[in-house]
Amino acid sequence: MKDAIKNQNPVLIDLSISTNKNQNKIKKYNKWRKRIEIDIKEKASQNRANQELKNFLSEKLDIPIDDIRVKSGRKSSKKTLALYGKNKQEIIKKLKKQLK
Repeated sequence: MKDAIKNQNPVLIDLSISTNKNQNKIKKYNKWRKRIEIDIKEKASQNRANQELKNFLSEKLDIPIDDIRVKSGRKSSKKTLALYGKNKQEIIKKLKKQLK
């Protein structure tokens, strides 16, 4: 999982998103793509899935929604998010809790 999270300021996290699912869920770490896979309930239209992703991660990682930004992949299932206010170790710890 550490390959998907870059310790910079802000911390960058690489994700692979599947939309229009039954529930929001952090599924697993894909070691070949080096991305964390996440399911999102919202459809990928009019930026709704990105907003739902930010809301979901804000809750799960205890980060204010304004401190989560889509750095790349706004219209793609492969995204990189910038997370402000937390360090890499804190984010890894919270993500691992969600994967159990």
